[in-house]
Amino acid sequence: MGWGIYTKSGVNKEGKTSIYYKVTTGRNKVFKRALNIKLKPADWDKRTLQVSAKIDNSIFINEKLDEISTRLKKAWNFYESGNYTWNEMIAFLSGDYNNKQGDLYLFIESTIKPKVSKEGWRSYKGTYGSVCKALGKDSLDFKDLTEDTVDELFAVWNKTLRSASIKTGLYHFGAIINAAHKKRLTPYRYVKEAKWRKKKEKTNTQGQPYVESARWEVVEEAIGRCKTLMEIEAVGFWLLMFGMRGLYPSDLCSVHEAKWDQHINHPIHGNSVVLHHTRHKSDELMWIKYDYPFNDLKEKLRGYLELTHGYHINVKTSKKFLKTKEYTLSENERDGWFFKEYNKSQWNTISKKCRKVGLPPFKTARKTFETYALQLQVSADIRYKLLGHATVGVKQNYQDWQWDELQDQIHEAHELVLANFHIDTLYPALIKKADEILDKMGIPSKVFNNKWKC
Repeated sequence: MGWGIYTKSGVNKEGKTSIYYKVTTGRNKVFKRALNIKLKPADWDKRTLQVSAKIDNSIFINEKLDEISTRLKKAWNFYESGNYTWNEMIAFLSGDYNNKQGDLYLFIESTIKPKVSKEGWRSYKGTYGSVCKALGKDSLDFKDLTEDTVDELFAVWNKTLRSASIKTGLYHFGAIINAAHKKRLTPYRYVKEAKWRKKKEKTNTQGQPYVESARWEVVEEAIGRCKTLMEIEAVGFWLLMFGMRGLYPSDLCSVHEAKWDQHINHPIHGNSVVLHHTRHKSDELMWIKYDYPFNDLKEKLRGYLELTHGYHINVKTSKKFLKTKEYTLSENERDGWFFKEYNKSQWNTISKKCRKVGLPPFKTARKTFETYALQLQVSADIRYKLLGHATVGVKQNYQDWQWDELQDQIHEAHELVLANFHIDTLYPALIKKADEILDKMGIPSKVFNNKWKC
């Protein structure tokens, strides 16, 4: 029982054998892993677990073996002391041997990663990186899991992050601390305290917090500040979310599944499409009138994304390569208006571009739409249905024929909000700015607009 590094019996045609490590409890639990190192049996010292200095790359190989030996020793100590289960020890050993993040990262990877979703693991991994950055460290150790560390972390985040971001960051870091505490790897147990709560930065005249929103002039100024296609995309998505009555990115990733009605020469709707979309957050049905400029904006955004996230051609080799790590764009509108599926990290990357041009993040598009509806004295019932709020009994208060009339009122209120937000001014300004950027990139804007039009 224990661990060891061994050479396999037998040799290949070149007279070489492979090295592997083994961990066993002596009770039918055995874990083996090949190390992708081949050498002649005479060049292996089983006492020192090193290879002969005479072979090629011996320094590199011995460094790797030292690293593996250290990992095996730590893993076995964790297991033998009862801090790790067998599966957690195996997960620890299966990590990246070139990982330089430190023991705490390896602990998080082996104990937390298997228990959370892919998106959840991305959050924990991101939090670990944010904590390292805030504390000015390359990696963290178990000795860093103290109340003093949380105090220092909060002091840095309090100057740079919003209250919601601090709350999320402390939640994940606190979960890491408590996971280590449960394994008896730190004496400190994290408990949320009032001293780590950031005060609301924005309050109204009564001292109550208010929701951030944007006037149409702010969007106009943001358009003028755009210098890259990514910034154009950010403003474009902001306008699209506003124009479609406050949808979120998660809604835009499922709206292609909505049923729709085509209207031709309708007395109220004219020539337009009405989407029967179910809002992602509340499961409320939203009948959204969808026509120019938002149908055209959707096409333009698809085109911009192809340029920033899609395939490119290497000028020298004529081979395709990806601008991003993987191809995440949908192949056609039936599979998604923009991306194959919802990826929070991907949307956050685009949303952050809003701040660069002086525009609040995506979620404020919804708050802005509601603010304009309030200013226009739109009734509560209409406003709730405009935004897809989760309400009980609104539909039940109307007969079918009254419900049709209510939808007409909703569409009228929608158009009224858009008119007061000067969409007819903002959209042409956005496309004009985008065309300037395309031309500077060497992409003829006329050709692009002909290809990507509704």
